[in-house]
Amino acid sequence: MGLLNKKQIVFEEEGILVGEFDSTEPSLYRNVVHLHISVKPKRLLYLHAKSDSPVDVAVFNQTGNPVRHLDGVTDDTLGPISTETWTEMSFVLGVYRGDKATVDVKAWTERK
Repeated sequence: MGLLNKKQIVFEEEGILVGEFDSTEPSLYRNVVHLHISVKPKRLLYLHAKSDSPVDVAVFNQTGNPVRHLDGVTDDTLGPISTETWTEMSFVLGVYRGDKATVDVKAWTERK
């Protein structure tokens, strides 16, 4: 990555399973997946989710307050979302009970 490159990938994972059977969960299904990401302050965050079936996506700030969300995502990007003074953010992937989805997620930041 060059010094002048403004884009920095902060999270990338393929094949995240949402809605799968999980005996450790109270509902026996993992309908909600919560993941943390480290960010730098004063940047713009983008989160791209691509799924084989509709999934809800929400981004939360460091204090746990929701910042942005999209319902029924199959291939969409949330952003730009200001990271303000935060160093950690998180996002949630969710499906309704009985639904399943395999999701590819890529999150990156860019300088303002």
